[in-house]
Amino acid sequence: MKRGGRLRVMKFLAHLLLMSLLGIKSGCNTEKVGGPNWDSSIASKAPQMLSNSKLTCWSHRQEQMHLSDLEMQVAQLCVENTTLLKGLTDISHKVNKAVVDNHVLRSDVEALLLLSNSMVS
Repeated sequence: MKRGGRLRVMKFLAHLLLMSLLGIKSGCNTEKVGGPNWDSSIASKAPQMLSNSKLTCWSHRQEQMHLSDLEMQVAQLCVENTTLLKGLTDISHKVNKAVVDNHVLRSDVEALLLLSNSMVS
C-alpha cells in the first residue's frame, strides 16, 4: 500500500474513532474514503482532535500529580506546624516558670537585704 493510501486509511480510522467517541453514527459504512457520505473536514480535523484529547489527558494527569504532591506537602507542613506549636508551648511554660522563679528570688533577696540592714542597725 502506498503512503497516500495509508494516510487515507489512517484518516478514515481516526474519523471512525472520533465519531464513535462523539456517539455519532457514521454514514460511511463500507464506502471508500472520499465517498458521498465522507466528511473530509472532520477527517482532516480528527488527528488534531485526537492529539488535543491526548494532551488534555496528559494535562489532567499532571494536574492530579501536582495536586497530590501539594496535598502531601500540606500534610507534612501540618505535622511540622504541630511540632513547632508544641515546642513553642513548652518554651512558653518554661519562660513563665522562670519569670515566677525570678520574682520569688528577687523577693527573697529583698527580704534578706532588709534583714541584714536591720541587724546592722
